[in-house]
Amino acid sequence: MSFPAPTDYTYEQSLDLNTFIKNAPVTFFFRVAGEAMAAGCIHDGDLLIVDRSLDALSGKLVVAAVEGDLVIHRLCLDQGRLQLQPLTQSHPYKGDFDIWGVVTTIIHNV
Repeated sequence: MSFPAPTDYTYEQSLDLNTFIKNAPVTFFFRVAGEAMAAGCIHDGDLLIVDRSLDALSGKLVVAAVEGDLVIHRLCLDQGRLQLQPLTQSHPYKGDFDIWGVVTTIIHNV
C-alpha cells in the first residue's frame, strides 16, 4: 500500500482544536486516567472533548456522574428507560446517574 507524496494542498500546517468545538462556553476537555475503557478504544492519557449542550441520546458516548465519580459509558435505552452501558462489561448500570455531557471527539496517540 502506498500513499501520495504530501504537497502543500494535502496536509494542514497546524491543527486547531477549535474546529471540533461547536459551543465553546459549554465544551470541556477531559484527560482519561486508567485503562478501564480500553475495550472502547479509549486509553489512559486520551483527550476527550465533551459538549454539555448536546442531547444525550441512546447510543451516544457520555460522561456521567455516578456515585460521585465521572465515568465514560454508552447511553442505552432499555424498556423505555435510559441506562449506562459500560464499555468493558455487558451489563448496564441501573442505578442513579446524571449525564454531565456528550463525548464528541476522542484524541489519542497510536
